Amino acid sequence: MNNIIFIVTSVVNVKNLSVYTPEERYSQTKITIQSIKRFVPNAKIIVLETSKNILFDDVTMMYFEPPDGFYYNKSVGEASYLKMFLSSTNFPPDTFFFKISGRYFLNEKFKLELFDKNEINAREVTQSNGKCCVTSLFGFPSSKIELIMERLNNVIMYGYIEHNLLKGVSFNNISFLGISGYLAPIGLFINY
Repeated sequence: MNNIIFIVTSVVNVKNLSVYTPEERYSQTKITIQSIKRFVPNAKIIVLETSKNILFDDVTMMYFEPPDGFYYNKSVGEASYLKMFLSSTNFPPDTFFFKISGRYFLNEKFKLELFDKNEINAREVTQSNGKCCVTSLFGFPSSKIELIMERLNNVIMYGYIEHNLLKGVSFNNISFLGISGYLAPIGLFINY
């Protein structure tokens, strides 16, 4: 993979959806960016941010207004601005995208070679309410943008990105993604 873009989804200023302060969320996203530079130094990094006046060094910043209205979960907002970004540009056919959430970072177990450059890549997990995928980090080639955008529409309509993004879609299941981070609503530290 030569043309790699990391899409960092970030919402530094949130209300009632995180145990972390804006300063802590900013610091966590900064660590995300540093980990990408460490493990995939030639990758382009694009931060999708909904909070105004937030800047990170040496990355491309794109700002999105949060969708109108109140949503019952943050998946709808994330899916909306991820879809806006993917539809905003024509990407070269050899582009491979990683979407990573701003509270997670690549760790020593991240292995670029585990990701199939021709397929959607994610980790499937089973929860009490069925199978879903880890969306803190997933990857896909530019040839799958239309499929990803269709699936993002499902997330916008039904919520819960983990359950609806790859439901019924064939993907390369990676048993260990090589990321660590904090679940924003409860602060639990996890490794995937």
